[in-house]
Amino acid sequence: MDEKRRGIRVGIKLKTKIKAEKYSFEDEVDSVNISGGGIMIPITKKLPIETQVDLEIFLPDEKPPIKTKGKIAWIKSVSEKEEDIRPIDKLCSGIEFIEFTKINDDDEARLLNFIHLKLHKSEERK
Repeated sequence: MDEKRRGIRVGIKLKTKIKAEKYSFEDEVDSVNISGGGIMIPITKKLPIETQVDLEIFLPDEKPPIKTKGKIAWIKSVSEKEEDIRPIDKLCSGIEFIEFTKINDDDEARLLNFIHLKLHKSEERK
C-alpha cells in the first residue's frame, strides 16, 4: 500500500459516529488512531473507496463533537489479539478528512491541539 499519510498518528480510542447516506450506513465505533489528516476506525460494512462519509468525533473534553466530512481512503483486515487469547481479524478503514464543518471553525484547531497534547504527553513518558 502506498502510504500518503499527512501528520503523525496518535493511537487512541475516541467515540466516532460514521454515516454514509448513499449506502444507508450508520455506525458508532471507537477509533484506532487519528491524525490531523484522517482517522482509522473499525468498520462493519465494506464501503467503496472514495465513498464520502460524515463523521462526529468525540474528544474527551466533553465539548460538542468535531464534525467533519471524509472519504474512505482504504479498507483492510487488521489482525489483533482478543484478550490475549486468539487473534481475530477486524475490518478497518482509513478515512481522510476532506472538510470540517463551517459551523465551528475551531473544530480543526481543537483536533490538532488535542493530537499535539497527546504526542507531547507520550514523549514525556519515554
